[in-house]
Amino acid sequence: MKTTRICAVICASTTEAALAAMKRAAAGAADLVEIRADYIEDVDVHRLLSCRALPVIFTCRPARAGGRFTGPEIERLALLRHALQAGADFVDVEEDADVAAAFANLDPDHAILSYHNFKETPTDLEAIYQRLKRRGAGTIKMATQANSFSDAVRLFDLLRQYRRQSPNLIVCAMGPRGQFTRLLGPWSRSFLTYASLEEGRESADGQIPLAEMVGLYRVQSLDSTTKVIGLLGTPLAHSLSPAVHNAAFHQMALASVYIPFDADDVSRFMELADKLPLAGLSVTAPHKTNVLPLLDSMDATAKAVGAVNTCVRTERGWVGYNTDVEGCLSPLLAEDSPTYRTAVIVGAGGAARAAALAMRRLGVSIRIVHRRLEKARALAEEIGAAFGPPASLREKTDLLINATPVGMYPNVSDTPIPREYLRGYQAVYDLVYNPYRTRLLEEAKAEGLRTIHGLEMFLAQAALQFRIWTGQPAPIEIMRKIAIARLRESGKIS
Repeated sequence: MKTTRICAVICASTTEAALAAMKRAAAGAADLVEIRADYIEDVDVHRLLSCRALPVIFTCRPARAGGRFTGPEIERLALLRHALQAGADFVDVEEDADVAAAFANLDPDHAILSYHNFKETPTDLEAIYQRLKRRGAGTIKMATQANSFSDAVRLFDLLRQYRRQSPNLIVCAMGPRGQFTRLLGPWSRSFLTYASLEEGRESADGQIPLAEMVGLYRVQSLDSTTKVIGLLGTPLAHSLSPAVHNAAFHQMALASVYIPFDADDVSRFMELADKLPLAGLSVTAPHKTNVLPLLDSMDATAKAVGAVNTCVRTERGWVGYNTDVEGCLSPLLAEDSPTYRTAVIVGAGGAARAAALAMRRLGVSIRIVHRRLEKARALAEEIGAAFGPPASLREKTDLLINATPVGMYPNVSDTPIPREYLRGYQAVYDLVYNPYRTRLLEEAKAEGLRTIHGLEMFLAQAALQFRIWTGQPAPIEIMRKIAIARLRESGKIS
């Protein structure tokens, strides 16, 4: 049974295009559509509603509220009234409109009274809600720009507080910080959640494409018993983790969903975590160390690395793990992998520390290189390794490991080491996995060196995360297939 209704927003420029878009929305499993009449140049209300494939919210947003309609207000309200009389299931009208005059003698249950703030999330959300409620519309919609994770949480809390008093309440925290509010309808009991019909056709910042809402996150099948695994970090727009882990959960028929939380404030996030059925977390930059004081315990590897990338919620509280060390090791333990005696690691952060511990387990002699020599020295002294400046990359070494984000999308033309330096190495291991073939790896391959892709580490550590969360072996081949497909779709792999 569907627990959350998905409304696909149609931003077509003609009536014919809008009708075609409605059919695509129905085929894509949307529950209803919002027709943005302010986008349509030749609005034919009768055709739009008599030929509809799904229930319709009819909206004509004025420019003052972020829309495209620039004509007289009386003309806009007449269009909305006409839509209601023609059988629209709902019309969306802004709170500053003369609703009483426009919709006199019409059923208020068909009206969505909306408040939009595209700049911020105001501090007086409750007062705004009460003001809207007094207007008597059947449905209230509040959409605000979440400039911080805290903004999104405040809007989410408002929904949780008033959802029983106003069962037809809709909230949308716009922007990447608020995307989780669009996905957690089953717990928040939002009347509906909006999706863009296709990527690139969003009517508001942060809208998620219908295909992802239905296929990737399976929003319509989630309920209050579904376990939530979160991805904590910022930014998260290009992460492969949601696609990979949700595919794994689906393959194993687990009632779990993996949701990104683009959070700038770890403490505020953990407050939200207490209100949701969060069973576990992936933790990525910049929070792998920020989260440490908020955990109740850590495993030995996490303590040794001084960073956490995986968390599990237990009866004893939050437990932190680090799967990066095992993930880094995995490709080097493959049957066809040669034995390396020396390695140079470029970087001095958490990824470099994990790589260094992995090399220690293999008995490899290590040198740490960083453009800031004091950072290289600090890590080297901590783990008992040599260190040096970037110029030392010329020295002959078996294995080069890039543990920096240099070369990561979108800065794909960057490389951490000049090509001429590569000739003294046997192999190059780039921990960057997006794009699949970094400039560093392409140049290493051109020099005839063995190359190891960061995707292999990503998949190995993700598989270990899956086992930690579920107690089951990960469907690694499905995860690999999805990761490669995603990279190929985005043009980052040929």
